[in-house]
Order: sequence, then C-alpha cells, then structure tokens
Amino acid sequence: MKTTIRTLLLAFIGIPLLAHGVAFIVLVCGKGAIYALGHYSPALAARFTKEDITLLFFAVCCLMLMCLIGRCWARFTRPAHNTPLRHGLLLVPALLVLAAWVGMMQYTQYNFEDEAYIYLLLYSVPWWGIDLIALLCRYYWGMMLIPVCAQVGFTFGYYWQRRRSVATKDGRHFRLGIVSLMAILTLVAGWQAKLRSDNVVHVTQQR
Repeated sequence: MKTTIRTLLLAFIGIPLLAHGVAFIVLVCGKGAIYALGHYSPALAARFTKEDITLLFFAVCCLMLMCLIGRCWARFTRPAHNTPLRHGLLLVPALLVLAAWVGMMQYTQYNFEDEAYIYLLLYSVPWWGIDLIALLCRYYWGMMLIPVCAQVGFTFGYYWQRRRSVATKDGRHFRLGIVSLMAILTLVAGWQAKLRSDNVVHVTQQR
C-alpha cells in the first residue's frame, strides 16, 4: 500500500516537478538549437512553422532528458519495487492527459480559439506551469505533448534499468492495458491533428 501511494505521488507530483525543471533548462539552453533547426534546415522550415519546430524540439528534449532521469531514479530503487504495476501507475497521468486532450479537441471541433482550453489548464493541476506558458504562447499542443513525453520518457528509463527482472502476470497485464489505451488515444489524437490541419487550419488560411 505504501509503495502504491509513493508511486502515485511520484507520478502526479514528482515527475511534473522534474519536468518543469527540465523544461526550464531546455528553454535556457535550447534557443540556439531551435534557431539552427529552423534556419539551416530548409526541409523542416518548409514543412513546419517556427512554432511547430519549437514545440517538437521541446517535446523530444523532454522525452530524452526525462528518460535519463528515470534511469538514474531506478538505480536508487529497490529491484522489488521496480515492477510492471509501478510502470503502469507512472503512466496513469499521461493516460489522463491524453484522454482529456482528445475529449477537449472533439468538444471544440479542433478549434484552438475556444475558451474551453482554459478548463484543460485547470484540470491538469501538476502541469500548471508548463500548460500556462503553452496557453499564453499559443503552443496549445504543448499542453498535451510535453506532459505525455515527460511521463513516458521517465517511465521508459525507469523500466529499462530493470527490464529483465521477473514480474507477475497481473502486473504485466496492467502495464500492457495502460500502454494499449495510450496507444489508441495517441492514434486518435494524431487523427484529430490531421483533421484540424485539413479543415480548421486550411479554412483559416483561405480567409
């Protein structure tokens, strides 16, 4: 019971706090890299806007750095506590963020101008700092991408350190269920992004 509570505290409070620190480091150190990606890569510049490049850079950096932090964290965790059940619990916040994002996109008909995204900010309490900046800078996708990448990166790094450990069948099934639900919601979010690009963005550009 204590292990479960500690895992949930790590998932809902610890990882978001670590992700805020990582995001700040990336913001301070990554300005030059973002400029170089947009300026010296014509293929990226032609396919993506500056905002898209910035957001993708942030998401990838958060994913990799949180993965490293997860591996380091696992070294100081007893092998008996690094279980598939814990991996699944660590992914629950990412699952909730994905579910909320998909629901919000459907409710607003893929329109980022809708004020409903403010409620998404209120819903994602531990991610207020990152979500508020994403909302103010109009990087709306960051409200979903950065939290999910941070949770997935940390959990993958945490899992990888003890990937060959013996695990219970129920624990593996629970982890597989969480990962499967996340995969389905990710596909839905990707499809929504395509629909938004084909309809909302295209119509806006025509006007």
